[in-house]
Parts: sequence; structure tokens; C-alpha cells
Amino acid sequence: MLLLTIFWALIAIPRLLYFLKREPMPLLLAASSFLIVGMLTKDPLFSAFGVPLEFEWAVGTGIVLFGAWHFYLHPMNRRLVRTEQDISGINGELRHMRTDITLIKHLLLARE
Repeated sequence: MLLLTIFWALIAIPRLLYFLKREPMPLLLAASSFLIVGMLTKDPLFSAFGVPLEFEWAVGTGIVLFGAWHFYLHPMNRRLVRTEQDISGINGELRHMRTDITLIKHLLLARE
């Protein structure tokens, strides 16, 4: 049992977290489907944690929403910010190129 715990702690859990950071949708779909099935069958999913039966839908929805934010929406927001910064840098470089081209154009026309 101790070896199995050490295996999960050292090998399986980091690989699972790496996979979830790369591909979060299978986890979110599975969690959402388990939540829907649990709510439709009125199966006490979180009663072992002391959650009353009336609030199980709220706890399950909160867990699914937190998972969606942590594994999908937050990394997408970081990629969006990084892309915007890259595009603004490219726009600045293009602006300098335009001024250089107009300067060269005026210098060439002035020689004629």
C-alpha cells in the first residue's frame, strides 16, 4: 500500500496534472456529466463531506465552474494577454517601418 501511494505521489499525479493543463476538456465533460447524473438520480455525491442533500447541486456546480476556470479559462486568458502583447509589439515595429519608408521616399525624391 505504501509503494502504491508513493507511485501515485511521484509518478501518476504529476503526469495527470500535466495532462489536465494541456487537455482540460475531458475532465470538465466528465465532471459535468457526473454532476448531471447525480442531480437527476438524487444520488448523494458529497454527503461523505458533510454537504446537505439540498446543497449538493450548488457544491457540484461550484466544483465544475472552478475546474473550468482553473484548467480552461485562466490559461486561455493568459494566452490572450500574451498574444495581445505580441501584436502590440508588431504594430509598433510596423509604425517605425512606415516612418523609415516615408523618410527614404522623401530623401529619394529630394535628390531628383
